[in-house]
Amino acid sequence: MILQPRFWLGVMAYLIGTACYFLLLSKVKFYSVQLTMTGLAIILSVLVAHFLFKESISWQNLVGIALILSGILLVFNR
Repeated sequence: MILQPRFWLGVMAYLIGTACYFLLLSKVKFYSVQLTMTGLAIILSVLVAHFLFKESISWQNLVGIALILSGILLVFNR
């Protein structure tokens, strides 16, 4: 497994994500970073499941994504 290119692609994506997270934490308040990153992780997992694994996106998923995005907008437009 450790010799697989996908493994190292995943490691690099994790490291880049962690670096971005810490960079945001140094610039912005904790709660806004944490809420945003958690929400975006949920949205990203729905999109990856749809495009990579051909899972369907239900109306409940779309409503959830809309609520998450509106919450993120509310946090950053205060």
